[in-house]
Amino acid sequence: MNAPTGSPVRLRVVVAAVDTTGLTEVRATIRSAVEALGRDDEVVLLAEPGAVSALELASRQLGSGEFGPQIGLAEVEDLGSAGLVDVACGAIDGGDLATFVMFIEPGIELLPGAAGEIRRAIAHEPDVDIVYGDAAVSTSSGAETSELRPGWSPDRLRVNNYLGPVVVYRASLLAGLNPMSSHDLALLASERARAIAHVPALLARGDTHDRRADAVAVGEHIDRLDLPMRLSSDAESLLEPALTRRAKVSIVIPTGGVTRSIAGQEVLLVANAIASLLVTDPDPDVEIVVVLDANAPDELGQLLHGLDPDRIVVARDPKPFNFSGANNLGVAHSTGELLIFLNDDTEVVDPGWIDRVRMHLGVPGVGIVGARLLFGSGAVQHAGLVARDGYIEHRFGGYPDDASSRPAAIENVGAVTGACLGISRALFDELGQFPVEFPLNFNDVHLCFAAWEAGQRVVIDHDLVLVHHETSSRDAGITGAEQAAFEARWPVRSQIDPFDHPAYVAVRAQPLAPPAALLRMRSALGHARGDVRMWSQPVEAAT
Repeated sequence: MNAPTGSPVRLRVVVAAVDTTGLTEVRATIRSAVEALGRDDEVVLLAEPGAVSALELASRQLGSGEFGPQIGLAEVEDLGSAGLVDVACGAIDGGDLATFVMFIEPGIELLPGAAGEIRRAIAHEPDVDIVYGDAAVSTSSGAETSELRPGWSPDRLRVNNYLGPVVVYRASLLAGLNPMSSHDLALLASERARAIAHVPALLARGDTHDRRADAVAVGEHIDRLDLPMRLSSDAESLLEPALTRRAKVSIVIPTGGVTRSIAGQEVLLVANAIASLLVTDPDPDVEIVVVLDANAPDELGQLLHGLDPDRIVVARDPKPFNFSGANNLGVAHSTGELLIFLNDDTEVVDPGWIDRVRMHLGVPGVGIVGARLLFGSGAVQHAGLVARDGYIEHRFGGYPDDASSRPAAIENVGAVTGACLGISRALFDELGQFPVEFPLNFNDVHLCFAAWEAGQRVVIDHDLVLVHHETSSRDAGITGAEQAAFEARWPVRSQIDPFDHPAYVAVRAQPLAPPAALLRMRSALGHARGDVRMWSQPVEAAT
């Protein structure tokens, strides 16, 4: 499906003018396209009959001349929001492998370097079928800032039309599609795409696209892919589980029998965690495997087993505490098809959480799922992990539990914490289980990185919420040897996270908590350009 070797990439910008009321915005878009594109490119204006004369005059006035793109005008009887892409796609030659199309709303302005960045991404990977990038947007105060996007996140796209105002599609990819909206187009095209590139650079100014999910399009996408989910009747959550079977789940909890003061009361953490599990989820297909470390008294095992003898298994780990080894031992004593690793200081508050884990692990290509964890105070403790320069940080740690720390209800992330991590037994074994060479730190991150390396995605579901009674002042206690060993094992992924962004301000240079700094973006447009981040369809899925 590649274009012939040496064929120049041609860019086609499609702009629709429903009437003449937005002529000023259309002129700005045409002018920016003329300045950004080359002589082999084209701008196609789609107009209803009432707007043809005005657009024809505008296109003549803004004509590109000898070295700019060709400008064409097509009259269309009805350009509704759903019909725009349909009409444009219908004019595409399915055999054209060198032309890439972008649909731009009036008022969006391509920045001068946009075409070069797009061509660079396509040259980076000949199989790339979709390219998207960042945009400059105006704030409520009138200032301009950068809206920076993560690397390709298919599980996020299902609930959030996040790709932005400039999405570039290989023309042949769109042949035969009849999308209802820009979100529908992105979903349909991504199902066919072999590789998708994110350009971490500003491609446009004036982001007006609608990020809300097109529920009808999402429902049809779910049906096409036969995913174990459906549109939710709950307005707070777009998707909910629709399981044809409930796989047996083993929850593994290592513990030393520690107590802690919670809400003024001294609480045995592991008993509190298990009690919350039993109360919120009486599912008989869920077993709980408790792994007692060498410091735990023998009577603790009897106490915990007695809470539900039919569902609770107790194992003893006589060795010095090793988080990886303890969890691996718990798996050896378990029987579930799916595994959930829980810290003993977590507390379940959502009765549907295990079915959400089952839902995600039933999606092809999803290998690991993590939860949104809140401190007892209600602040965010964990919303995914991000790697930068070898350091691993909790995204949005310390943020309030609101929209500021929920970029989307479901996201792909580089890693999630082992305090709540779901994975299938088969994949856990395939990845070599938790690495005992990382006894305290990085074991969860290693498992997630290994999953990505094996072609499996990591998901965090912000509608899957647990309380984590970890103290916010806790010292991670990472030694230099651990840090060096981790970076040696993951020399690339530990330095650059595809779901981070090279233009986020530096984590360690901020006096604020690092995760807060991650969301602070440079307001200047001229931020440093980063490497293209590429996703490729697994070979077996593309055939």
